[in-house]
Amino acid sequence: MVQADYTGGTAHWCGAAQKGSTSGRAALELLTGAGYGKVPAFSILIHIHDMADRKIYRHAGGIEILQKIGAFRRIQVQAERLLKGGIRNRRAVETAPAPLMRPYREAAPVQFQPPRHPLTRT
Repeated sequence: MVQADYTGGTAHWCGAAQKGSTSGRAALELLTGAGYGKVPAFSILIHIHDMADRKIYRHAGGIEILQKIGAFRRIQVQAERLLKGGIRNRRAVETAPAPLMRPYREAAPVQFQPPRHPLTRT
């Protein structure tokens, strides 16, 4: 669990963004201006350490907020509604290891050369 930055009706954290306000809060913010603060959120965290326990990689992918900001109070997201967003879950799983994968995606594609038959001339 991490703290997501909430501003202007949206929570942002660990590469994710999600609407974080109720319709009542959105109406209130039209009159008072954009609100800001922090809300708890789920993230996938990847920590990799070497054999000497030195941290060699750490990154996260945001999944979902746990509270919405209402007009006058915070509202817990119901447990049965959490982690139901397949696209959001997949995006978090792709975001957390993304910096590790970048060198492999940016490398030039390997050219496959079929093996030569020993009796063929070139």
